[in-house]
Amino acid sequence: MTPFKKHLPGPHALKRSLRWYALCLGPTVGCALLTLVLMRIIDLEQSIRAAHPWLYLFLPFGVIATYAFQCPFPQKALPVALQDLHEPPNDNGPHHALSFIYGSTLLTHLFGGSAGREGAGFQAAAVIGQRFGGRYGHEGPPRRIVVSSATAAVFAVLFGTPIAAGVFAFELTRAGRFPANSLVPCFAGGLAGSIVTVVAGPPASQFKHLFSVLPPAAGGSPLPAEPCLFLIVLLLGILAGGLSCAFTELSLQVRYLCSWVIEPRWVAPLLASVALAALGFFTPARAYMGLGILPAGPHEPSLVTAFQGEGLPAWGWLIKLGLTLLTVAAGYRGGEIVPLLLTATLLVNSLCPVAGVTPPLLCSLAFISIFAAAANTPVAAIVLSSELFGSGHLAYYVLGALVAYSLSPPTRTPARPAIRGIPKLLHFSFLPSPIHQKEKK
Repeated sequence: MTPFKKHLPGPHALKRSLRWYALCLGPTVGCALLTLVLMRIIDLEQSIRAAHPWLYLFLPFGVIATYAFQCPFPQKALPVALQDLHEPPNDNGPHHALSFIYGSTLLTHLFGGSAGREGAGFQAAAVIGQRFGGRYGHEGPPRRIVVSSATAAVFAVLFGTPIAAGVFAFELTRAGRFPANSLVPCFAGGLAGSIVTVVAGPPASQFKHLFSVLPPAAGGSPLPAEPCLFLIVLLLGILAGGLSCAFTELSLQVRYLCSWVIEPRWVAPLLASVALAALGFFTPARAYMGLGILPAGPHEPSLVTAFQGEGLPAWGWLIKLGLTLLTVAAGYRGGEIVPLLLTATLLVNSLCPVAGVTPPLLCSLAFISIFAAAANTPVAAIVLSSELFGSGHLAYYVLGALVAYSLSPPTRTPARPAIRGIPKLLHFSFLPSPIHQKEKK
């Protein structure tokens, strides 16, 4: 027998692989459809709230409903953080987890909380993937592979980029080693999510759909000299890494204060929701509330208007950051990546005249850099840049993504304080994180 024939997979291995892919298909397509429905409902809620600003006044009632729903159950049983995908919920998790994730996200966006939607989709992939993986038994695919495939499908629906979806799921769900057997399910999940989107039609707020109609990243004016642009991208990567560190540490401290310092625990979320309601109904800050991808009206601040280069307030990014932290304090759910994307693009939009770079290019660089820092998936961010903005400026996207990722904080959970993929350049924390020590106790 030749060495080549010795390493050929036998019919049993091929049959097992095909069986795995077939068993992953059901939860993968189901998660893609759930995410697509969630995106369409949230887009509808944004338009309803823009027509009826009095809905902001119901933010405290939304907090009460969320608190009442989760109060009888342990907090650890409700997977609500993106980082929990490193250790998805076990089979002993409550049956109501999925309904809580989606219900709280819909309440957040109906009443105007500053949050994303990716957290609900990814956590649904974790819950559904674990459920199906646990029932398949030893002959079926491991739970991690089912979760990876479902996560890729969710990402493909959210962003419209199947290749980046596969890389993202592979980076996010691996646990320190190279799981070669999840490569094909990850990319198959991304392809399945893209097919579902093509058949059903992309939502108005899908990133691929948006950037296909926005100005190209190259813009209409000539680019600066190459060394100057590389220096600008280097500074932009440092800025994105610092923004990710600041948001991570501040959100940790906010959660600690609301969970362990202020007693009883329902007081802080209620006060934060009252502050959000007042800001949304009585002040111009309402323009920065909600999802923030599509503008609520002409010249309103959003991701779209930032890429278009329209004149936006210089301190708009700080308002968005503060509203997002208030939403975290109120206990609303949805995700933290989309608010960070909007915060970063609003920040660099105000820096375009100083940098001498067109807004589409500088905002796209900020988009990719902050994504790499916030999601801790630099390779997926680089692939995402090619699928969203083309490969004409790939070297700049690579530099911005790697610098921002290297300076961002490691992904942390109470169970595993630091989970790393590509090593970080720095490992520091601005403030102590007593919430982790409290959880360990």
